[in-house]
Amino acid sequence: MARAALSQKLRFEVFKRDSFTCQYCGRKAPEVILQCDHVKPVVAGGDADILNLITSCFDCNSGKGGRELIDRAVLTKQLDQIAELAERRDQIEMMIAWRDELQRLSTDTLDRVVERLERNGFTLNDAGRNDVRKWLKKYTVADVLQAAEESFSNYLEYESGAPTSKSWNKAFTKIPAFCSIQKQEAEKPYIRKLLYIQGIIRKRARAPRYSCVAYLEHLHLCGFSLEEIESDAKGMRMGDLASFEKPYDDWLEKNGKQF
Repeated sequence: MARAALSQKLRFEVFKRDSFTCQYCGRKAPEVILQCDHVKPVVAGGDADILNLITSCFDCNSGKGGRELIDRAVLTKQLDQIAELAERRDQIEMMIAWRDELQRLSTDTLDRVVERLERNGFTLNDAGRNDVRKWLKKYTVADVLQAAEESFSNYLEYESGAPTSKSWNKAFTKIPAFCSIQKQEAEKPYIRKLLYIQGIIRKRARAPRYSCVAYLEHLHLCGFSLEEIESDAKGMRMGDLASFEKPYDDWLEKNGKQF
């Protein structure tokens, strides 16, 4: 009866365990062609279990024939390698289980945050949930919830006692901006005030995309108080940005602190 061929997967596991090295002569692939040899020959009742298989080169396997391997050192090494392989597999399984648990925890956290956001009267679609998932990768749950509360407080508008769809969408999209502000405030407690002043300047300069936070911060760090800068912003002429910037630019140039 013909002997059943070993599967490619099983042969690969044996070769990998034995470092692609003949366990009889020590030669390695691709110097030699490797085969799987039976420690206990098939004719003597040996099976195709990985514990009974060992890596052998073609020459050694052909010369061995039906003789049983009696080198206990090789067997000990083989068993040690099998134990190491089993330990690695166990650790991989533990890592997979740990990752799955983190994924379940992440999903549970996402569901709870989404539930809090939906209390304002709207239901998030898949795109909205994905947005929240991205925020939670960058900020803490507490940061996101606090930012959401602040954003909804600032932007929600109501009709007949219910928030409008337009204002809710705007408040939702502003949440990451509030998260960013909260994070910056840890290092720059004045950042929120500067953003407020920037808003004033944008309206009075009729330049909704005008960005000047870095400029305002430079002024503040040069010694100008936030109250003074805010007062000047409120006093600038409509549509005339230069009426706000020129006095400051002149002072900066005079004192060698140009922006």
